[in-house]
Amino acid sequence: MKKKALAPTLFLMLLFSSLFYGALIQPVESQSFETIYIRDDGSVEGTDKIQMKGNIYTLTDDIFGTIEVEKDDIVIDGAGHTLQGRKEVNERGIYLKGLGWGYPGCGNVLIKNFWISNFLEGIYVAGGRNNSIIGNYLESSIHVIGSANLTGDLIKHNTIKDSWVFVDYNLGGIDVVTENNFIDCGIYVGLSVAPIVDRNYWSDYSEKYPDAKELDGSGIWDTPYIDDRYEEDMASSGKYISCIDYHPLISPVLIPAFPEASPTPEPTPTPSSEPTPSPTSMPHEIPEPTEQEVILGLVFMVAIIGGSLVLFVFLLKRK
Repeated sequence: MKKKALAPTLFLMLLFSSLFYGALIQPVESQSFETIYIRDDGSVEGTDKIQMKGNIYTLTDDIFGTIEVEKDDIVIDGAGHTLQGRKEVNERGIYLKGLGWGYPGCGNVLIKNFWISNFLEGIYVAGGRNNSIIGNYLESSIHVIGSANLTGDLIKHNTIKDSWVFVDYNLGGIDVVTENNFIDCGIYVGLSVAPIVDRNYWSDYSEKYPDAKELDGSGIWDTPYIDDRYEEDMASSGKYISCIDYHPLISPVLIPAFPEASPTPEPTPTPSSEPTPSPTSMPHEIPEPTEQEVILGLVFMVAIIGGSLVLFVFLLKRK
């Protein structure tokens, strides 16, 4: 064989080894963003990860996307799965929209057992009519309860971390926010009568009220918790009323755990150990190659290069 014939052979072998190794450690493509609709007729569009049985809609997997709801009188059960967003404008985690402008928002909807994270607006209620948000882990989002009607909403047994709850246009003042764990977050009440905020756990309570004491062994602090961090900015408008919890809890609320099929959050934080989300992998993450995959790829590439060099030397000696 001539020398000039050896170069293409060696080049092809090296090229093949590089392509193989690159394919071996190529990260898995990220999951696409889903826009899901629960229509007024009860149908589900945009995903196969929601199972419908009667008026109960249950997630069967994590979702990287948003859910817009038009239908009344339903239960939306996250079953402990993650609903995660991109923190982009106008993307809402669960949007109780109803049929849109000119129509009342959704009514009698229960949202439970969700892990909602990384939205500008995680849960958005466009006009509250007996909706309930119970038993969720809400993180790194703003959650808006727009209660233009007079029947109110219930927010209970949620752990809310690094987030805000905004209660707007609640002219009746009958929303109920109780027995939640507020971890490094708070409530803003705008253009409305203050909702009934009572018996919640606030992670910064001891820092704000270092001299507070337990009230007669009741598990309640003797000093109300006042969330006034927006008061100075809104004072000139005369429309802001401080959120006051008259019976703040000393210990976090014991919230029932999510179903076993879910990622395992820490739904019962303690003052010394705040909950940290720990799903196995968030829906939009790009997995890194494992150590075994990297080692296997390197070994294979070295073997190909070594074999190519041996063949090259052998052919030279035969010339």
